[in-house]
Amino acid sequence: MQPLRVGVNFYPFSRFPQPEQLLDMVEWCEKIGFYHVHMGEHYIVPKENDKLDDFWQDTSCMFAALSQRTKRIKFVYGVVVVPLHHPVQLARAVATVDNLSKGRVIMGCGVGWTQREIELMGTAFNERGARTDDTLRAVRALWSSETPSYEGRYITIKDMVFRPGPYQKPHPPIWIGGAADATVRRAAELGNGLQPIGGPLEKLARMAAETKELLAKNGREKEIADFAFTITCDHGATVSHHSKQAGAKDFSMIVSTNAAEAIDQLGNWQRAGYNHITVRFPDKELPALRDKVQRFRDEVVKPLGAVIEN
Repeated sequence: MQPLRVGVNFYPFSRFPQPEQLLDMVEWCEKIGFYHVHMGEHYIVPKENDKLDDFWQDTSCMFAALSQRTKRIKFVYGVVVVPLHHPVQLARAVATVDNLSKGRVIMGCGVGWTQREIELMGTAFNERGARTDDTLRAVRALWSSETPSYEGRYITIKDMVFRPGPYQKPHPPIWIGGAADATVRRAAELGNGLQPIGGPLEKLARMAAETKELLAKNGREKEIADFAFTITCDHGATVSHHSKQAGAKDFSMIVSTNAAEAIDQLGNWQRAGYNHITVRFPDKELPALRDKVQRFRDEVVKPLGAVIEN
């Protein structure tokens, strides 16, 4: 069983009306020993939206700023909505953050689930899976050569120079997010890890096991330097909107406010094959949020041996 690594996600970001507030919070999380910070991506929110907070910063820009404020903490894209990106733009942005941070990037990727958002951005919702596969193959080609070449269903890469590539070689870890069966196939073919968005625990364990089996079948197990899985969860009374979208209905998706129960829950996720756990805290006021993060670190993360000592 691999060591447990615990990180934080600070959605909803409207709690941080000034970017400096979020930068300060992440810098503090590094100091108290969290392994990673996990940030989602939405560029716009449909007017008729009833699930998403409507305040978003650009994830790559925020990670670029954080790379200059921190030294150790990892930056997890959780997740890039891949069909909204041109592969050259995506490969360049992530490679830049990876270079600025000296190799602290993990690129979580997904197909997206908010249909109206994807349509407003000019992409057909029913093509998002195929476009995601095509884009990821193109990104991997761009990160593999200074003179890349790729011919896909939607994308052609040729007659160009791509420099510099990412700091990590051959490229940053790619975690595939999602809830459908296609997520497992995509992770085993195009990713380095799995980042599901919903439970129950039995489903998560099955997805982890199937991904590992397919990676071995595809002859890719040697590509996985750190075979990592992440589940986003709430430390509070409600399941996150992501988990609801994925069909999670049981308590296994909620981190208990009781420390002993929370320790047991994280242990269950770890035994199911997940060595990265991301925790989202619902508190709206920043002093209360900081207090909750500190207590979770002291009462849960540290007893599990998952605090990173600086």
